[in-house]
Amino acid sequence: MEMTPRQMQCVRNSWRNFRDLDPAFFSEPFYAKLFADHPAAKKVFGDNLAEHFSFLHEMLSQLVSRIDRPDQLLITCSRIARNNAALGMNEKFYEWYGHALIWTLRQGAGADWNMETEQSWISYYKYLVDQIHNLQHGIAEAIDH
Repeated sequence: MEMTPRQMQCVRNSWRNFRDLDPAFFSEPFYAKLFADHPAAKKVFGDNLAEHFSFLHEMLSQLVSRIDRPDQLLITCSRIARNNAALGMNEKFYEWYGHALIWTLRQGAGADWNMETEQSWISYYKYLVDQIHNLQHGIAEAIDH
């Protein structure tokens, strides 16, 4: 991973605003933004978002806590890749997700948000998407054979 220790700390510090909250408090604005910007995404998730709320919050908490432990991070990325493969998510969803994630973090952090924090999250998200996409591609190949 090509993140500096400072970037990792920015991600950790900013997630402290959210980690102990009810998952719905973070996830409701996230999915509202995602669906407002990309209505087609709603078809992937269906009407019962409660389990998606919990999954999103749990995965973000794990991803942040494991940011400096690549072996543990891979376990979480594998779980996300399996989930996303089951939902039929493709590359465009990762772009949509990223925009909604950064927007939600920015809104929730308020005055604590700055350009350094945003760039740290963007770097981390791009790294995660690469890992998850590669794992998801491997899952799809295994299913096809």
